[in-house]
Amino acid sequence: MNKTHLHSSLAATFLAWGALVAAVPHTATAQGVATAAVGSEAVESDLAAANRAIANPLTNNVLFIVESDTFRLRGDITDDDKYGNVTIIEPLIPFDIGDTGWTYIMRPIIPLGFSVDVPKVDATGLSFDSASGIGDIALLNLFTPGMNDKGFQWGIGGIVQASMATDDDLGSEKLSIGPAAIAVYNTSLL
Repeated sequence: MNKTHLHSSLAATFLAWGALVAAVPHTATAQGVATAAVGSEAVESDLAAANRAIANPLTNNVLFIVESDTFRLRGDITDDDKYGNVTIIEPLIPFDIGDTGWTYIMRPIIPLGFSVDVPKVDATGLSFDSASGIGDIALLNLFTPGMNDKGFQWGIGGIVQASMATDDDLGSEKLSIGPAAIAVYNTSLL
């Protein structure tokens, strides 16, 4: 895959996710993202509520999380420092399931590797090859009863990881499917 095609694919992926997130109806609540309140106490309260929503993997708010990790490999196996960056894009999109009180949460996990030095062992010894592109994409699916802000919450579902890496070194080249479960206890200290 050439760089132009990869960039076009990434742009199309981001546009599709942006359209999906914008189209998802969600309810703004007191636990949700900060509202336009007057006074510093109200703003602090709204920011605390927003922080709790972001920290809760079962939140009823649409989130678009981007994590970027830059790292350095150093030690006995290499003569010089090796650097890389992995950026993980994790949108969290909840859907109410009618009037049942249940919510379906879809959370795709899209890893992007930039100039990642991947170790290779062959007959000549250890070497490093640089790889960039999309890693294997995982889709976490959870069903949860109720999305309250206090107390015990739980969710069950499944996870699927597809072999979609643009470079063999950035993926497992396997399809993985398994169960998923999560339990959260929220306190007023969080």
